[in-house]
Amino acid sequence: MVHVALAGATRNFGLTLVKTIVETGKHEVTVISRTPQPEISALGVHVHAVNYDDHEALVKALTGVHTVISTIAASGDVFRTSQLALLAAAQAAHVTRFAPSEFAISQYEGFDLYAPKIPVWDAVKASGLEYTRFTCGIFMNAFATGTPKGEEVALAGLRAWNFVVNVRAGTADMPGRGEERVTFTEIGDVCRFVAGALELEGWEEEMGMVGETTTWGEVVGKIEKVTGRKVLVKRNSIGEMTKLAEEPAVRFYNQVRIGIAEGKFEVEPTLNRLVDSVSPVSIEEFLEKWWSGVELGEAKWGEDKIFALV
Repeated sequence: MVHVALAGATRNFGLTLVKTIVETGKHEVTVISRTPQPEISALGVHVHAVNYDDHEALVKALTGVHTVISTIAASGDVFRTSQLALLAAAQAAHVTRFAPSEFAISQYEGFDLYAPKIPVWDAVKASGLEYTRFTCGIFMNAFATGTPKGEEVALAGLRAWNFVVNVRAGTADMPGRGEERVTFTEIGDVCRFVAGALELEGWEEEMGMVGETTTWGEVVGKIEKVTGRKVLVKRNSIGEMTKLAEEPAVRFYNQVRIGIAEGKFEVEPTLNRLVDSVSPVSIEEFLEKWWSGVELGEAKWGEDKIFALV
């Protein structure tokens, strides 16, 4: 058993991770929050309402904690400064392990939204603490966007967003030729892998986890198999996506698609080997659960042909 503290974990993915760790019954859990969280406290979790600018209060909240996991999802300077403050407090409180907010890939070049991760990761490596970077590729749950079978549950805290494919519309705004390998992992499996990592004697510098690694072309084939409908496909060259990325509203979306076309989204299944208690769901299993038997009309492009991140 370890005493683990989670930051940025009062909703969405972070809260799912808290609940998953609590459900194991193996660890003492603390949540660092800017505000009181009575519903989380009711889970048997220690909640410390702390201002990240208050170093002494952060140190007090982390005293006696073995492992700190950040799921902070703020953007820009807030993302950087809050995590650096958390790291400094962890060092002062003699925390053993620290995992910054990652949960994507380990290559940041070309992604404006990921730029604040760089100084945080550099500081973590220089901290003297044991650390890791949790990577999982793309959250598989995005494939449930629009399902009538309980979209909110299926998304598990991920906001509704048709990323590359729109299963309901039957379209695929594909990066490149769709032949590059990409890792997809369901959010619940990510949480179970991370919970399992708490029991490991030592952490590797990067601990990836994989639900399934495949290509977008194969994803389209799985969608067609489950829905029984031909998917309309548009292939985008790197040059085309680079031009589209000039538009702020769709910049990150196209930067990610360029990264996919460049082969940056394949993750090593480190935790699949180290935490063998987790049997991750496959893409086809996920699609079957949320789309099998759903009546869909004729596949057609709509206004969301280019899926903006706004």
